[in-house]
Amino acid sequence: MGRPLLWSAIYLFAFAFATVIACSETAQAAADEKLPLCGHVDTTLAQLETTLTRHGVPFTTSTQQQQQQPRTADSNATARSVHANRPAVLIDLSSIQDMMRAFGCPATATRNAVTHTTVTHTTKEHTTKEQTTRNPTPSPNATAESETIINPQLAHAQEHQQRRELLRLQTRSRERRASTPSQSGACTLASILSDTCAAGTDNITLTITFDGSEQINGTIDNFPLLRISANIATLILRGTVHEPQLQWVLDNGNWDACFFFILEGLQFDTFRLSTLHRFLSLRGVRLQRTAMLQAVDTHNFPQAGQIRRLDIHNTSLATIPSLANFTSLQVLDMYDNRIRHVSKDAFAGLTALSNLFMDGNLISRIDRGAFAEATALTELVLSDNDITAVPEGLLHPLMRLTVLKLQHNPMRELDPDVFGSLTSIRLLVLSSTLITSLPTGIFAAATRLTDLDLAHNLLTSLPETIFSGLSLLDEVQLFSNRLTSLPPQLFREQTALTRLSLDHNRIKYLPPSLFDTCSELRFVICSNNGLQTIPPRLFPNSPHMVRINFANNALRAVDGLFDGSALSALVALDLEGNRLTQLHIPTPLPSLRSLILSRNPVQHVPNTKMVPELGELRMQGHHIKRLDLTPLLSLQRIGTLDVSAAGHVHSTAMLDAAAVSVSPALHALSATNVDLSSVLGVLQQLPSLQLHELGVGWPGADETTLPVSLLCHVLADDVDVLRLPRVNHASIELCSDKRFDTVQLQGNGHLRSVNIPTTLKELNVSDCTQLTSITVPFVDILDISNTRVQLNAALCTRWGRRILFARNLDPVFVDLQYALSAMGTCLDNVDILDLSGNAWLDSPQEVNRVVSNDIALSDLLFITANFFTIRSRPTPPILQLQSSPVDCAIAVSNQELRRRTDTAIVSNEIVYSFHCTCARGYKMTSGGRCVVDNPDVAGIAAGSVIGGLALGLLMAWLSRRYRGLTKRIDLQEQLLVERDEEVMALKKAWEIEYDELRLVERVAAGAFGVVFKAEWDTVTVAVKVLQQAVMAFDESTVLEFEKEVEFLQRTRHPHVVRFFGAGTDPNGSPFLVLEFVALGSLKDLLGKDLEGVLREMEQHAGDDNHDVVLRASRDGADWVWALKTRLLRDIASGMAFIHSLDQVHRDLKSGNVLVNSKLRAKITDFGSIRQCLTRGRGGSVHAGNEAQRAGLLSSSDEAGDLQYSRQAGLTTQMNLTMTAGVGTPLYMAPEAIVGDKYNAKADVFSFGVLMWEVATQRVPDLIEQEKGSDFRGPLLPALAELLLEGKRLRFEDHDGVPEWFQTLTSKCVHEDPQRRPTFAELEAHHLNA
Repeated sequence: MGRPLLWSAIYLFAFAFATVIACSETAQAAADEKLPLCGHVDTTLAQLETTLTRHGVPFTTSTQQQQQQPRTADSNATARSVHANRPAVLIDLSSIQDMMRAFGCPATATRNAVTHTTVTHTTKEHTTKEQTTRNPTPSPNATAESETIINPQLAHAQEHQQRRELLRLQTRSRERRASTPSQSGACTLASILSDTCAAGTDNITLTITFDGSEQINGTIDNFPLLRISANIATLILRGTVHEPQLQWVLDNGNWDACFFFILEGLQFDTFRLSTLHRFLSLRGVRLQRTAMLQAVDTHNFPQAGQIRRLDIHNTSLATIPSLANFTSLQVLDMYDNRIRHVSKDAFAGLTALSNLFMDGNLISRIDRGAFAEATALTELVLSDNDITAVPEGLLHPLMRLTVLKLQHNPMRELDPDVFGSLTSIRLLVLSSTLITSLPTGIFAAATRLTDLDLAHNLLTSLPETIFSGLSLLDEVQLFSNRLTSLPPQLFREQTALTRLSLDHNRIKYLPPSLFDTCSELRFVICSNNGLQTIPPRLFPNSPHMVRINFANNALRAVDGLFDGSALSALVALDLEGNRLTQLHIPTPLPSLRSLILSRNPVQHVPNTKMVPELGELRMQGHHIKRLDLTPLLSLQRIGTLDVSAAGHVHSTAMLDAAAVSVSPALHALSATNVDLSSVLGVLQQLPSLQLHELGVGWPGADETTLPVSLLCHVLADDVDVLRLPRVNHASIELCSDKRFDTVQLQGNGHLRSVNIPTTLKELNVSDCTQLTSITVPFVDILDISNTRVQLNAALCTRWGRRILFARNLDPVFVDLQYALSAMGTCLDNVDILDLSGNAWLDSPQEVNRVVSNDIALSDLLFITANFFTIRSRPTPPILQLQSSPVDCAIAVSNQELRRRTDTAIVSNEIVYSFHCTCARGYKMTSGGRCVVDNPDVAGIAAGSVIGGLALGLLMAWLSRRYRGLTKRIDLQEQLLVERDEEVMALKKAWEIEYDELRLVERVAAGAFGVVFKAEWDTVTVAVKVLQQAVMAFDESTVLEFEKEVEFLQRTRHPHVVRFFGAGTDPNGSPFLVLEFVALGSLKDLLGKDLEGVLREMEQHAGDDNHDVVLRASRDGADWVWALKTRLLRDIASGMAFIHSLDQVHRDLKSGNVLVNSKLRAKITDFGSIRQCLTRGRGGSVHAGNEAQRAGLLSSSDEAGDLQYSRQAGLTTQMNLTMTAGVGTPLYMAPEAIVGDKYNAKADVFSFGVLMWEVATQRVPDLIEQEKGSDFRGPLLPALAELLLEGKRLRFEDHDGVPEWFQTLTSKCVHEDPQRRPTFAELEAHHLNA
């Protein structure tokens, strides 16, 4: 673009904007259109700044004028050569921003369009667009006089929130806009009722806070409210808002001028918009942060047609309210609710809708045609939902759409035409899904696309033409996929591409011609792959390249990076974590500021003459034996220099005092494991050395060769980090005139005392094995592991106030009573306490004495209901005791507590405590100590051999006796569910004609019916046909199964077997049509060699199928364990979904979990749910009373008729007794067996049994474990007795089950249901790999 054209664009832009302002002042309707216009103008201004930057034209903005920092783009080498002989003309853009503010645009409109950042080395390059983006990175337009870098892009981390804030209604009258700025007032409702509110009458924003205790009656004068409400444009109501108080405020104020209404803290479930009928000028409504709100009634709302914006977020809203009358609605923001379904008519009539936010809901289904009338949409956000597929044609009406975000949805594939009509799309986010491949041509219509985010998916390859036609593409995110290679011509049309992220894939080779046409490329991140070489001429036509990152690969040389590449604008080069022995830079890199070579076996210092502007050099872990610091310290802009050697290398530093001239910018110097004895004197003579970060120390250094006084001489007054490891100092006393933040002294074997005069954030003296004395005022984070420092009263109160590490302390120097007292103090105060590896922690009784007291989980102060003191803290601490004789687990419960400030207030609060026992591998002695458990291996082996022979003979006989019967029973248990309850309700909406089915083969048969494999509308299904002999219809049975069908209609979840419909065959026999699951039950799978199954599946699937199993580890045990945990995580996910519907399964077991061809688990058998439905949704199921429980335990009722056998214990019992609940005995919770009330936590107990079964691959028979296989007697009384005695299935040492898994299993089968975790917690935290 030429200079005249630039000036023309600026003048036209300003003239057009001023004209719009003038026109808007003449019509009230134009005020409603300001915010979208502000957004367009703001975007245009950002583009103008980018254009000026790219062409080297200096300019300034109002923000820079305030900071007195005009912006320039003169450092770009290309721009400098073009404009070297032209006079500098400073373009002032502040007038445009001033006009925007005068027009009423919000502050976010005058955004930080150009972000100044300092080049820093970070380990985390980026995340997805909805989280934080890549850490600030430099642009090519960097000045030599400043360390700041111009980023011409909007900061993506702020993009989402800025767009929303930009769209917030800003309502000002023309008079206020021309005169004084907005005024805000705030009152409590109580002060308004008592006429003590101090808010003035000239406010245009009013906030009223409710406390929930205000009394409303007919005698209250409304004059105080009328006085302060007449001029209000924005009304905010918050706090504890009950309906009577809210209605009084809405009915008694003068809200004629109010444009925007905000309500949060509602204490009732339905809000009627018709209550806002007095808000004659209303344009926007926001309902937020209201957990009780479940519905919004829009009927009889007279202002519906004039509402421009409707926000409903952070509520329990489950359905989209009727919006047919909101004909002027432009922005609909409904994020973070509980919406599950978007119906076809949800947005009918919303022809003006431009921005729709539905992220953070539970949406799993969107009807085709849902957006048919929302043709004006420009932004659609559906991220963070449960969308598994985009219906065909759903997005076709949205031809104006410019922003589409679908990230964080469990989508596995996309239709090739899904984006076929999105010709205006500019930003498309498809990250964090389960997509493994992309159809060729899926983006063909999106020719205006500039930003494409495909990160965090499961992509294994890309079609070579996937980006064809996308010539405007500016940024592509492909990190965190499974890509192994890239097609050579993948980016051949992306001439405008500036940013590319390929890190965290499996790429081992880059094609030489990959970037040949990418002339605008600036940022390339290809770290954490398997690259071994870089092809020559990789960037032949990328003169604007700013940052290259090839960290954490297997590169031995990078010569191809510089051959034939024009990298004169390169600012940052990261090659950390490779195998480089040297870095040869053949041509100058005049703009390079940051060079990272850490964790490479580098044997030579790079030629610093080629990088004269270098400001950061990191070579930590190098192998240079004779290190010449002269050229490094002579770099005139060097600010950070890390030349710490690898620990095994004997590195010695050299320095030419006559030739060195240290840069005044140097603030961080680290040279640990490098002998500096010959250069310290020279460093001390350098007057300009004022270091904020210093790391020195080498084997053999002591007070003579490395005096602390010398360190004080080169340190600045404020020291961020001081590292002094591996020295022979007996004592260290730091400078009294310096302020330190972090001091690291670990590994000093001769150190006995430490004296630091200032408060520290962190002090690390670990592995100072002789250290006994520490003197320091306060420390937030303290590590005294493997020292002789005694645990005393200062710990966790003054030292280690937030975090304390005290691992492997010398027991000779530990006073047990002092140590236990300090442990109790620490658990009251710190966030993390790590006492791992301490053998003196061997008495559970003594430890429980100081850690078992209840503590309230709250910020408030309480006393117990009977007026005893109880401590409080907002979060429980983390206690680590690995490799110690004692292990402690946290227990959570509820208590009635009194407020310490007002003892009359009693509330139910969460309390926690720790309970400690002997750790795994230890046993309790008669004296109460935990000692190592050394079993009699010889005796066990002999017993095992004899028992194994006997068991083998028995099993051989049983196998021949019952082989045929077992096969039939196993097949029936998979899909038949042996009961007529599951099928009878044949709802018309779900009825399937028998003629629609093509039966392929019979896969199972039994007394209750037959299961066929069938084809239905090209889908392979399982058809369960019940025999007429088991049918017994009556009206109550039909009604019950109508309810069950209603439940099955809602079970759309990837880990629940899908229900398609039901019908009757020509003989009148009813049938169900269910999802066909190929591999059978989990019970069958656990009976096989899982490693063999995995290898067979892998061989059959080939390398292209990465969803069969987790492939990160090929070690047999790890591979099998990864499969087991994934199966359990699938089950937890499915059960969490079932519980979210307020249902209880009541028969969770391995036989009722099916496994598909990709080794993913699916829950089946919902016959027991029906009974739960008939007893009341969501509540506890009452299985009997105390008298009945006594009868069960004494075998005096029908329970005595069911005799113990393994088969009986593993069979579902629908009518066990008058007391016991429904289920399979060996999986049932104790409260369900003995006749107590039970709820969803009974399913968690069953899951705990299932966890044991999956981990051990053994039958979960508690009776056999405790009473032996020869036990004879009633099943349920024996099982109930064992469970009530606290007996549970035990893991054996040879099972090889991780400790965390055993602990989690114990929590799931806890006797107290309240202490069992929920399935949501199991899925999200405990089993989340």
